[in-house]
Amino acid sequence: MDLTTELETVKPELVDVLCQESDVVLWQITGHLNQDEQARVNRVVEKRSRLSLILDIIAQKDRRAWSCVIQTLCMACQFLPMQLETRLMSAAGEDLSEIYKSSLMSMLLQRHEEMNTGILKPTSLDHIPINLMSKNMWKERMDKTRRNLRGLQSCKSEMARCVKVLELLEPSNTSESRVIVLLGKAGTGKTMLMQHITYQWAKGALPDLSLIYLFEFRQLNLIKKKLTLRQLLFNFFHKPEEDEDLVFEFISTNPQKLCIIFDGYDEFAGKIDLLGTHTYSMEKPVSVIELFSALYTGKLLNGCTLLVTCRPKDVLDLPLHAVDQVGEVLGFDHRQVEEFARNFFNDCSYKEQALRHLMEDPNILNMCYVPALCFVCCMCLDHSLSQGCGKSQLPNTMTQVYIKMLLAFLSKKQAISGPKCSKTLLQKYRQEINELSELAMRGLDQSNIVFYAHDVSNSVIKFFSENAFLSVFEVKNEDRVKNVGCAFIHLTMQEFFAALHLITSDSINETELRKSFNLKSKWISKNDRKTVFTDMFHIFVSGLSSKECTSLLSTLARHNESWVEKRQRVILHMLTKLGTSNLSGPKIIELCHCAHETQDPQLAELIGAHQKYEFRNFRLTPVDMNALVYILKHSRRDVCLDIAGCSIEVEGLDVLPRCSAIQGLVLNNNQVSSTGSCYLSHALASCSNVTEVCIRDLKMIRYGTKKYLRQENINVATVFGMILV
Repeated sequence: MDLTTELETVKPELVDVLCQESDVVLWQITGHLNQDEQARVNRVVEKRSRLSLILDIIAQKDRRAWSCVIQTLCMACQFLPMQLETRLMSAAGEDLSEIYKSSLMSMLLQRHEEMNTGILKPTSLDHIPINLMSKNMWKERMDKTRRNLRGLQSCKSEMARCVKVLELLEPSNTSESRVIVLLGKAGTGKTMLMQHITYQWAKGALPDLSLIYLFEFRQLNLIKKKLTLRQLLFNFFHKPEEDEDLVFEFISTNPQKLCIIFDGYDEFAGKIDLLGTHTYSMEKPVSVIELFSALYTGKLLNGCTLLVTCRPKDVLDLPLHAVDQVGEVLGFDHRQVEEFARNFFNDCSYKEQALRHLMEDPNILNMCYVPALCFVCCMCLDHSLSQGCGKSQLPNTMTQVYIKMLLAFLSKKQAISGPKCSKTLLQKYRQEINELSELAMRGLDQSNIVFYAHDVSNSVIKFFSENAFLSVFEVKNEDRVKNVGCAFIHLTMQEFFAALHLITSDSINETELRKSFNLKSKWISKNDRKTVFTDMFHIFVSGLSSKECTSLLSTLARHNESWVEKRQRVILHMLTKLGTSNLSGPKIIELCHCAHETQDPQLAELIGAHQKYEFRNFRLTPVDMNALVYILKHSRRDVCLDIAGCSIEVEGLDVLPRCSAIQGLVLNNNQVSSTGSCYLSHALASCSNVTEVCIRDLKMIRYGTKKYLRQENINVATVFGMILV
């Protein structure tokens, strides 16, 4: 709506209204004119003609002058109809909103240029698939999860459809607030996708949205004072250069043109207020959690679009009644891993060798389905192959990958290489590494992931930001004072360095070491204390207990290897005790991950002594399956693997033939596609020891799994709706 056009339309009605007002109002309006203009007006005697002339003169002025007149009219007039006042305020605000929109777009484009590290190009982000779950299925699954606290079964066949990220924000027919929740495990690219949305909007995508805001919960944690919605939008994202009141009036009256993104609810120190009965006002200062709760439930800006990202384990904390759509970022598939790697190694002479190592090594490949880890793995391969390392020297656990990454960055900085350079580098930068590790552990203890620059020495910030371990950015406090903040480039990076501190620090004795190590469940209940971290800390601690790490840790700890080995044995002893305990399915998977990281065959054999492994109704990723198979390969007895309702991905089926210990396999309610059924059939045909398979899925039977198994001369019978092979 053009301001000039709208004013021309309402001019006759506005003159009628002003004729009823007192001379005081006329005097206030005339105050917006200069002396020559006032002289022209005073020469006109008849009131209606005088008012018409005033409006004509003001119409020739700039937009700011008109905005000031409109504000005067709205405050001074006693007979101004609400409908006319709304039209005037809306027209002025919309005109200003276009200027504000342009300013916001420029800011976002500039931010994109500053933040773009080249790790994931915007074009590749367009192709990351997002599975949308129907609202009814979402509520049904979440209700089941709340009752069982076992996990969310993300069955692909029950997803509504697969979409691209911008499709999440397509126009909606509803006049109510629209809440979209986007789930994704750590490292699947949720944050980069949210930044990508704002970048694409700034380039002209999503034309139905006039304004878009992006807030990271990790930075909202720093706001302790109460604030209004206006302060949140303007002080902590982008402030209008002028006429803030009218811009906010436009936002208030046009919420359907607004999108607010809250990224990383799992990183939020608070919990959404489900029981609050507060009445919220646009101008009433409240806490950040109250503001978020009011927006989420439509008590503020009803009609806007709210997009919230979250890790699956923290989704239990969100109220279901307000959710309109649920999406899940599944990370890379096999094709996308190869595409990413080809782009990464495009200019390397050992490109084909790197691709072969990556795509043929199941340990590395399975980690690469997580985009953040894919980059880390490529960095490690690049470092190893550039030094002429053979296949046996390549990392095969996540901890080893992160260690290689640390050495890779350090060696690139010093431009040195060779098999003996690792110890030299660690000795040279031991002080910086230990200081960063201490910072990571302090943050872990305090649930802190954003640090002010004054909490860290300048030398450490400079060194590790140059080496892409830390990101440095502007942080605003409640008083709008700008500070410099920093954070690890990913939460898993902070947990890795915290694990280094736990194992190598003199300040942590063995008793504290034991207290700091425990298995994490994949899911939390509503009453559990919230944690911002990705639950990788215990995985890294286990990995650092490997014999492969003893020499490196000794260098960092400034102690001999016997001192380090003693601390490593503490962790291995705790894992051994857990291996003989009665654990739930999710915790068994976590234990398998820990054992895989240690690469300790005796520990794996102990855990592999179970006769039956039961995992039900939570997603088993390819990385989970890889860790599980590592344990089963060390089993000395035939086992039954029950993965009913675990939504096994196609890539996860590839690992089954590597395990000869599996005798029985329960696959009920996995509802795989025709492609998955084909993969399963071929995988089972390669499992020489499997004699019994339970399938309760007519789709899987229809797609040919039953027929294929019969061709392998295995008897098939139907009992109680199950297919026994």
